[in-house]
Amino acid sequence: MKRIAFILALFFVTAAHCSFGSPAVASSKSDSLRIVITFNNSSVESNLKAGPGFSAWIEFKGKVIVFDAGSDYLTLLENMQKLNLDFMKVTDIFISHNHWDHVYGIPGIAGAKNFQVNTFIPKSSVDAIRQQVPRIQYTETDEFKELYPGIWSTGEMNCQFLNTAIAEQSLILETEDGLAVITGCSHPGIETLINRVNAKFPGKTIKLLLGGLHLDKKTQTEIANISGYLKKSGVKTIAPSHCTGDAAIEYFKKDWGDNFLQMFLGDERKL
Repeated sequence: MKRIAFILALFFVTAAHCSFGSPAVASSKSDSLRIVITFNNSSVESNLKAGPGFSAWIEFKGKVIVFDAGSDYLTLLENMQKLNLDFMKVTDIFISHNHWDHVYGIPGIAGAKNFQVNTFIPKSSVDAIRQQVPRIQYTETDEFKELYPGIWSTGEMNCQFLNTAIAEQSLILETEDGLAVITGCSHPGIETLINRVNAKFPGKTIKLLLGGLHLDKKTQTEIANISGYLKKSGVKTIAPSHCTGDAAIEYFKKDWGDNFLQMFLGDERKL
């Protein structure tokens, strides 16, 4: 009953909003960065619902970006509501890759905005996602490019996952004191991603690496090698979650000490 009431309330809010003008956008034009985890496998808040997948609310340079959308749109919207995040202020959706636990929440956010919200989608995944969300408004991404001033896509990074070709993109935010790199699953390999970022931004510090690193099948030795590689590559702070795996997260927590940042469901950071 609570979910039915929530859906009805959502449609009333959307209808009223559409009647009175354009959606509100982020009011702040500051270069400060705010990140709130709205969907994740594990939760630090008992009133939030965890689930398979990942989604992050990002405020930066006047934009409100939903990075990935989790596996269930009702859960995503309810978590946002409980975190006092106004999904009517969303300006863009950014999809890292077309896996169910990152895209099934798209209809909730897009529908709440009467589908008047842009979604950045890897070019090779556009047709598949449009089949799932026919009314979606989208911008396809294939190459490394600046989406807005200081907001970048790595472009498609291709790999094989479970004998299936997949293309994944990551989000890069240029702050005054370094780069924030947000990743969905790092299927092409976290080393591939970091090499790509460093090649594009030589001399710039990666002050934050956040998201899924897909290390759940790695051995302790492999995790240690990757941790060392990330340090040598200039990553200053690491915030692994989602598909990183419990063993890898625990290793990073010990190995990185004060430079490890917990970012599970409900966690928020301003940088």
